[in-house]
Amino acid sequence: MFRILTMLAVFMLLASQVALAQEASLSFATEPVQSFEHMAIDGHEVFYPSAAYGNYAFADSVTFFCRRYGDVGDLIGSVVVFGPQGENTRRIEDIPESQVVYSTTLFNLSDCPGEAGWFTVPIELLKLPEGGFSVVIYTRSNDERGLDIGLSPSSTASSMSYTARVMTKEELEEDPEASQLRRTDRMEWMLSVGVRMDSGLGSGLSSSDLSGKGFDYRDDGTAESFEEFTRSGAMVRFDNNSKRSVDAIYIYARLGADWFGTDRECSVVIADDRLNIIKRMAIPYTAFNESGSWAKLEVPNREVTKTFYVIVQPHSEKNVQFLIGADNSGNKSSTVGITGALQEWSASCSEADTNWMIRVHYSR
Repeated sequence: MFRILTMLAVFMLLASQVALAQEASLSFATEPVQSFEHMAIDGHEVFYPSAAYGNYAFADSVTFFCRRYGDVGDLIGSVVVFGPQGENTRRIEDIPESQVVYSTTLFNLSDCPGEAGWFTVPIELLKLPEGGFSVVIYTRSNDERGLDIGLSPSSTASSMSYTARVMTKEELEEDPEASQLRRTDRMEWMLSVGVRMDSGLGSGLSSSDLSGKGFDYRDDGTAESFEEFTRSGAMVRFDNNSKRSVDAIYIYARLGADWFGTDRECSVVIADDRLNIIKRMAIPYTAFNESGSWAKLEVPNREVTKTFYVIVQPHSEKNVQFLIGADNSGNKSSTVGITGALQEWSASCSEADTNWMIRVHYSR
């Protein structure tokens, strides 16, 4: 019951702090700083339970209050993110309940403030996992030189801060819980995690950026729907009025299902008027995001025929979806097919209305 009340308090506190902002910080510490501590081998750990996430789905930075002392020289610190074991993580069969490393980011102690202040370390983009996650700062400090981390009173009924002990595998197997020593003084490490509602991936390009001289397209710049292709692909016919070369292709799409961290690629082909291949390329799924974005695929100035096609064949799967944007302003030259062949319209959106959101740019 106590744990439930604690989680509820955490959720209510953070929800009141972050409101509906697209980006926010998760922290259990209240300012101002009360004291400082440093550690030689062990780490300063804060655990963030799932109840603290609210509507936030990703984390991209860690900020902590610290002060540098002594001659740190070229000492390197690290920010390590730990999370529960899952299908896409390292597995420790002997200790299934143990957390595993999600990412490690290094920083120079010499870059940290000499006078007490906040210091931010960008981390590898993290999709917030079910079951919570931990952030640990290792500074490898001693009495002569290093980094002090600030402490202040906890905003919750029980501290979420720990000492992360460095232990051998044998020691962990014997007592997994001994790796985390929870603070009993109601104090928190002054550490916050930058979170966001969306991944922030994608180029940031807008449809208006991809119009004007040199661009060729059929869509109106707004996606009314998205279409998934598992075998065939979206095709757009372009009419090249003069002898020009294509130097870039732009695709509007979004990702779905369990896409985060995937290494899958989408196949993109430029074909001539007989659907023979002029150029075959690929673009990674993660050039896009989960809400819809344009992505650019550079083409090495490939001369195209008077009539040519761009075929986007994503090979989408149930567990990792790639969905191409479609506008419904009236089909001007969108079809469905594969490399070398047109196919019957198989998309769920109307053939008469649909324009695939695929654009090209000519180099001359």
